[in-house]
Amino acid sequence: MRVAVEEQEQVQARNVLGLLPGSDPQRSDEVVVIGAHYDHLGRDPDGAINNGANDNASGVATVLEIARLYQAQDYRPARSVLFAAWDGEELGLLGARHYVAHPTLPLTQTVATVNLDMVGAGEALRIDGEGAVAAQLRASAEAYGITTTLTFDGRSDHFAFYEAGVPAAMLIYWPDALYHTPDDQADTIAPEHLKTVGVLAAHTLAALADEHVRLEQAVERLQASIATGDRDAFLEGLDPADPDLQAAQAAWFDNL
Repeated sequence: MRVAVEEQEQVQARNVLGLLPGSDPQRSDEVVVIGAHYDHLGRDPDGAINNGANDNASGVATVLEIARLYQAQDYRPARSVLFAAWDGEELGLLGARHYVAHPTLPLTQTVATVNLDMVGAGEALRIDGEGAVAAQLRASAEAYGITTTLTFDGRSDHFAFYEAGVPAAMLIYWPDALYHTPDDQADTIAPEHLKTVGVLAAHTLAALADEHVRLEQAVERLQASIATGDRDAFLEGLDPADPDLQAAQAAWFDNL
């Protein structure tokens, strides 16, 4: 009889969180989460290094760019925004599940979660999830003429929030022929993919974090604006109503 023995090393994992407090005293205790996992597979048994440019440096880079944009514009939406880089996704959504079990901010006040995973390469842009957040992403995509497919596989960090009752959805390009291979390198990233997801995620985040109504009503309002051809209708509700800020956001959102 032969028994295979595999030695496993225990390591300490960390989530990295940044909070942008909301500007509306009546809404600042509510939080919208936008996140991406920053871990990958590491080194193969044969010594090959899996750098994970698409899975998921692409998602982390997009989250950081949205955070940078908000800071550069001194933009504070009505609701608070939690920017998150999750660890341990590849081992079973460990970082996101830990946060859900030990939340920094109450889950009862977490109104939405947007997850970005593998957004720099791949064939088709998918919205993975159901409910208000998925509907908001779909409406935003339609507003910008972005083709998406709606799925619900739940194979990334948003699913931990969904299981806990928080409205959640993910943007992902799938399939990707280089998924979980050492060939997932920076030179395979498509800038247009990043631009598309950046615009779509920022549009959706603004709608979710700066809405003064329920998410379902926000979706209905955005869909109505699409029907009239007014792609930037959501900007009219931004608080503070700063013309320079609105012009800057409109220009950034229209960068497709």
